[in-house]
Amino acid sequence: MKLVVSSDTHLNCHYARMSPAQLEERRRRIRAAFIATVEYAIAHEAAAYLHAGDFFDMPDPRVAEIIEVTAQLGRLKAAGIPAIAIAGGHDVPRVANIGASPLRVFQEAGLLHVFGTSREVTPLCLEDGDARVFVGGISYNPRLGPDDDPLAGVTMPHDAGLGLLMLHYGVEGHIHPSANEPIITDESLRSVPGVALFVIGHMHPHALYHVGGRTVLIVGSTERFDFGERGISPGFWELGVRAGDVDARHITIPAQPLDQVTITAAQLPPDDPTGALVSRVISASNPDQMLRLVVDGTVDRDIYHAIRWLEVYSEGAARNFHFQLDTHGLDVRGERAMETNGGPISVAEEIRQAAQRMMDSAGDEAEVLLLAEARDLLLDKYGNT
Repeated sequence: MKLVVSSDTHLNCHYARMSPAQLEERRRRIRAAFIATVEYAIAHEAAAYLHAGDFFDMPDPRVAEIIEVTAQLGRLKAAGIPAIAIAGGHDVPRVANIGASPLRVFQEAGLLHVFGTSREVTPLCLEDGDARVFVGGISYNPRLGPDDDPLAGVTMPHDAGLGLLMLHYGVEGHIHPSANEPIITDESLRSVPGVALFVIGHMHPHALYHVGGRTVLIVGSTERFDFGERGISPGFWELGVRAGDVDARHITIPAQPLDQVTITAAQLPPDDPTGALVSRVISASNPDQMLRLVVDGTVDRDIYHAIRWLEVYSEGAARNFHFQLDTHGLDVRGERAMETNGGPISVAEEIRQAAQRMMDSAGDEAEVLLLAEARDLLLDKYGNT
């Protein structure tokens, strides 16, 4: 029996700093990664398609995303492949008992079987030759707190065959121990009777390991969604089940290029700091890439004022699919810093002041308007208003 397993597709993902055109193209690529999982399942005649949560990036996705998922689930149904899922933290309303997961739409349409939050799991039975798999799942429960055990009291009785349980929570050893959320411990994994294979969403790096004779599959995401995920390999899984044995293979999906360049203030030459920043941006650029330039450390006030930030940003934006200039870790010190007991000066305020000085000395109204537009664009990229 062959099963295709995906998770954390995060359709409808939002990027506040992207232009509308960039956001639409980025979302198209994220959809393409999800579509690749469906096409693989159909091409390889999977017995079932499983999704371990975070189908969407928010509980109220756009109609365009709903239409796409409807079409893809329809393709699976037409191919005779049942689609089975649980809701992840992004699929459910943030406030319990208000609204409903969009996955309900597909369940009502007969395109998707969605397990709820009940800890008394009634699994679905899949049979193919000598392979028999009982698939169960527990959707993410927003009522649980950091001290709650998502597996406490879980039961999934079934007949002879492989017990598979889908979950969507952080797992001990694969999420920061101080994370303010429920975490599944190794002890909990050992305690659930009748489950030989745990299929877990939520964490974007994938992993496969064993705990107390049980197999734990952390599915991982189908794309890299932020700069902190530069090192992960997105994709999905093909599971081959034969008489109770499971062979798991990770299928990589090519991701949109994503990179980060970090420069410290100490690396900036006093005679041409702008040139140094632009040079680094150019060398790291790729027209299909999302690139972030991080400038941090403590910089002399004169050097900071000598940097033509708009030029740096413009070069990055012109040479990459999307570019971010991050100076949140940059401290500007000088005369004003001493007046404020050595505290850092707001970069956003510096941009406003520099723009105002240039506007005050502008030659005509058109130049003033152009400078104001450039100021607002740069502040928007910083996330300031």
